[in-house]
Amino acid sequence: MTSRTYHVPPGGHPAQTELLTGRAVFTDAYAVIPKGVIRDIVTSYLPHWDKTRVWVLARPLSGFAETFSHYLIDVAPGGGSESPEPDAGAEGALFVVGGELTLKLAGTEHVLRPGGFAYLPPGSSWSVQNRGSGSVHFHWIRKLYQRVPGIAVPDAIVTNEKRHCADADAGYGWQVGDDAFRRSVRYPARHAHDDRDVRTWCVDPVRRDPCDGTRPLCAGRQGRLPAQSGLG
Repeated sequence: MTSRTYHVPPGGHPAQTELLTGRAVFTDAYAVIPKGVIRDIVTSYLPHWDKTRVWVLARPLSGFAETFSHYLIDVAPGGGSESPEPDAGAEGALFVVGGELTLKLAGTEHVLRPGGFAYLPPGSSWSVQNRGSGSVHFHWIRKLYQRVPGIAVPDAIVTNEKRHCADADAGYGWQVGDDAFRRSVRYPARHAHDDRDVRTWCVDPVRRDPCDGTRPLCAGRQGRLPAQSGLG
């Protein structure tokens, strides 16, 4: 597997001499949020989070998200939350793009580094802390879990994409199309208890996704280096 890098938002404010040409695009079918608009002026704050700021990339009724919320989170050293999820019925997915995030899940601690992923079933007991010397950045996707009588909720998953090979049947791991288009499937909907499909996408410049799809958009998009990439 080739080495992966991820876009970490620079924050701050653009210089007076900087040419601002990046614009967000919203349509009925998709949304594009340029990485250049992730600046300090559009940060938000969440209750029960310390030393943390958030870029809200998507939320229900925000134009293209109907069932989920997608946050890009910046936690300063010593920050985090002991009670991050206010809704016991919500499931979540974390994907770390910079720094080290300490996740405590059901009493067990895990250190998530870039490429680290966690699926958090509804009702999970979890918390996150930044115990490092620099900021940690990660994506957090939240969605109300759709329960079905007689079917148990999925188990939690804590992993890193670097641990998995290009086996599409492994449940999660790399699916390699060619040198220009690569898709990393984080936690696909392969079982009756799975009601979501969380993926990362990497597409080199001037290339396209060769896989046409007809499913409704079910996650957000965020630019990542080194190629044009998305979390979706």
